[in-house]
Amino acid sequence: AGGAISGLFVVVVAWLVETLGWRDALRSMAILIGIVGTIAALNVRARPALHHQPLDGIPSAIDADGNEVAYARENWGVPLREVLFDRSFLLVSLGQSAVMFSITAIMVHMIPFLEGMGVSKAAAASSVTVLAVASLIGRLGFGYLADRYPKHIMLAASLTIMAVGMPILAFVDGLFLGIVAMLVIAPGFGGVIPVRPALLADYYGTKQFGTVNGISQFLITFGAFAGPWFVGLMVDRTGSYTAAWLTCAVVIALAVPITLAATPPHRLIERHRPPRPDGRNQPTASPVTSHVK
Repeated sequence: AGGAISGLFVVVVAWLVETLGWRDALRSMAILIGIVGTIAALNVRARPALHHQPLDGIPSAIDADGNEVAYARENWGVPLREVLFDRSFLLVSLGQSAVMFSITAIMVHMIPFLEGMGVSKAAAASSVTVLAVASLIGRLGFGYLADRYPKHIMLAASLTIMAVGMPILAFVDGLFLGIVAMLVIAPGFGGVIPVRPALLADYYGTKQFGTVNGISQFLITFGAFAGPWFVGLMVDRTGSYTAAWLTCAVVIALAVPITLAATPPHRLIERHRPPRPDGRNQPTASPVTSHVK
């Protein structure tokens, strides 16, 4: 929810740029990040699983020696080499790269896009604020749903919402329609935020989660780089954002079937996930098809 709430400050940032100039605005934000970020970081527990209370209220179990062991302390993971060559890992990364292609383009170009229609910088910034704050619906909603239904399907559903909202940008003629487009896109974008890393943890475990997530993020960055550049190039060539926004919509739409194809790697999970402390097998990655022997 923090990322969504931070969207409230986009207008403040726009005001800082207009008041102090972009250099001093960046310096001011750097000081704020340094102070607040340091205080927050020093209070983050590096290994929550080592806490004496089980995570998320998950009950403990008794192992073969009669010792109480929390399920949350299970630390398993698919070897990195197998993860990198797994079809689902590559498909998820490709699909998310497509998402960042479009969403980063919106974040970079939305303000100048609206300014070109005569909207003030502060008012144009409010559209990005709407995108961030409204994404809270998807962050919480899809986070809840992903605990109950297959995560790759929930991820694809969030992309579908984005694909429906993106074409609206091609018809924006002022601030009102711009905000409408953001309200449609935002819940889908918000859903991506919690579901993708949760899916990776379910599919490949938590033992090497930092490495797996980092490599996935690296692959996704290619889309984040290409999107703003491509939209800018299209605008320079055509003099309009219409074709660029429609292209972004197509890119996200293509990510939907790609994500649906990223099914749980059941063989890897069965091979590398250990039995529960009470000796019973762990359920599979998909809550709908889980079973306990």
